[in-house]
Amino acid sequence: MKTASAKSLAIAVGAALVVAVVYWVTAGRSVAGQTLDPSLFNGSARQAYTMARDHPEILVQLHCYCGCTEFAHHKSLLDCFKDTHASVCPVCMHEALDAAAMLKRGQGVAEMRHTLAVMYGQAAG
Repeated sequence: MKTASAKSLAIAVGAALVVAVVYWVTAGRSVAGQTLDPSLFNGSARQAYTMARDHPEILVQLHCYCGCTEFAHHKSLLDCFKDTHASVCPVCMHEALDAAAMLKRGQGVAEMRHTLAVMYGQAAG
């Protein structure tokens, strides 16, 4: 009886460990893996895509002011970096680079949102 209980416990612990590892591995990639590889681009585009890859948790909270929320149904600035849109859109690129500079200065997301709204001349929506 003791052996069956120990075996059941070992199986349960092993299954929990597998679930935990799968969650840990996929959670780190769920957002970050959605952007294009920065090495596909040069110059400012590469820097902007690097910001999107390295800090998706920031860009997903920022509004894009290029109009893509209407014509491309983007939900956040991060969406612009899931394809080549941001590489040819100076607004998207500059917003990401501005966000990178603000992050480097230690500014939080709320301050970034406000600053980007002021810089790009539109109220956050």
